[in-house]
Amino acid sequence: MLESAVKTIVEKFPDVTVLVNSNVGVASEFQDVGIHLPEDLCKFHSIAREKTSDKKTIGSSVHSVPAAEKADENGADYLLVGTMFESESHPGKVASQVVHISSNSLADTDNYSVHWT
Repeated sequence: MLESAVKTIVEKFPDVTVLVNSNVGVASEFQDVGIHLPEDLCKFHSIAREKTSDKKTIGSSVHSVPAAEKADENGADYLLVGTMFESESHPGKVASQVVHISSNSLADTDNYSVHWT
């Protein structure tokens, strides 16, 4: 069922990047479909890469600076920063560090800097 839905989305929106959440098998069926892993599965980036290709986009959700560092070490192509601070939907969340990412251009992925404070 998921495979059929992804196929429909890829065909209907050919200019949009499509990521499949946690399902390496379905993502590997499509050339240009990437994989998004939740933070607790980021250790599987290398396995996902082995089962797909070096060109496949594989990223991860992160909810702390140490999780971001771990996902980077494991080969994530991108990080989706989730709840890192207290909010109405996440009361009591304690921020461990503040992250500032700057770039000259959002399209310029080779020219950015990350500052931990």
